Amino acid sequence: IDEVHRLSKNAFDALLKSVEEPPPYVKFMMATTELTSVPATIQSRSQVFELRSLPFGAIRSQLRAVTAKEGIAIDDAALALVARSAEGSMRDALSAMDQVLAFTANAVTVEDVSAVLGLIGRDLQFEIAETVAREDVAAVFDLAGRVVEAGFDLRIVCREMARLMRDVMI
Repeated sequence: IDEVHRLSKNAFDALLKSVEEPPPYVKFMMATTELTSVPATIQSRSQVFELRSLPFGAIRSQLRAVTAKEGIAIDDAALALVARSAEGSMRDALSAMDQVLAFTANAVTVEDVSAVLGLIGRDLQFEIAETVAREDVAAVFDLAGRVVEAGFDLRIVCREMARLMRDVMI
């Protein structure tokens, strides 16, 4: 049961009866991102496995293997952008790659990934960071205008900038 935390109270009550007295051939597997939203009565009768996000390197490597097997030429920067956008989820990375390929065919660039997924590339991120570090207010407003006019979602831009700062500090 995917997204089990979204079940209603009545659905949880019905599930509890089935979990308490399942037929011998039935195993329930439930997935959630909000374990605290699953009633304690269900949790106490379950084995809980916490799965971790995949590291960026593992996702990038798998995407590289998939694109190589499919004969798709892709820039390393574009591959990294897709892997970073997945935030630890291989399923999301593969879905994003499918979206990009539907738009670009067999030669994928960082600009293609950026356009399809609405992500800001690392070059522009570094340009923004350097401009802010120089405290060049006019240039910051110019860059902000470029970002808005390019159609980037500002929430994603802020998330990517925070990720850049984290990466730089590490």
